[in-house]
Amino acid sequence: MARPKRVGLDYFPHSCIAGQELQLLQAEYGLKGYAVVMKLYEMIFFDKGYFCEWTKDVAMMFAHRNAVSISAVSEIVACAVRRGIFDKDMYEKYGILTSAEIQEEYLEIVSRLRRKYVTLTKEYLMTDCTLFSVSVRIYSINSGETQINSVETPQKKTNEKKGKETTDRKKISYDIEAFKKYDIFE
Repeated sequence: MARPKRVGLDYFPHSCIAGQELQLLQAEYGLKGYAVVMKLYEMIFFDKGYFCEWTKDVAMMFAHRNAVSISAVSEIVACAVRRGIFDKDMYEKYGILTSAEIQEEYLEIVSRLRRKYVTLTKEYLMTDCTLFSVSVRIYSINSGETQINSVETPQKKTNEKKGKETTDRKKISYDIEAFKKYDIFE
C-alpha cells in the first residue's frame, strides 16, 4: 500500500525581525507569548500546512505538550487573534487558526517543493491561489465538491503497459537463469 501524500511541511521560514503584532504580543506576555505563537506556527505548518483547528481539546493537548497552562495558552491565542496574527473571522466562524500570510507562505513552500498538487478548503482560503505555481484542488466543506485550479497540466504516465512488460521480461529471464543452474535447458 502506498504511503499517504504529505500535507504539512517539515520546515517553515522564520523571520529574524518580528512584525509589530508579534512584538506587541511579546510586550504583553513576554517570551512565553512569543514561544506559544511559534509553537502554534509549527503545529499549523506541520499538520495541515495552512491552518489548524482550535478547539478546547486541541488547546488542552497543546498546553500539555508545551508545559504551559491552558489559561495562559487561551489568553495568548486570544491576544494573537486580537492583534491580527491569526485571522479573527476564521477563528470565530470556523474555529481555526490561520492568516493570509500563513497561507501564502504555505503555497510558496509547496511550489518550491514541486508538489504536484495541494488540496485546500474553499471556506478557509484567504489568498489568491493562482499566484503560485502549484496545482490547487479546492474542496468545499458544505458540498464536498472539488474544483481544480491548475497552474500546470499534470504529466501523464505513458507506456505503462510497456513498463510492465519490461518488468515481466526481467522476471522471466531471471527465472530462466535460475533454472540454467540445474541443466534443464541443455
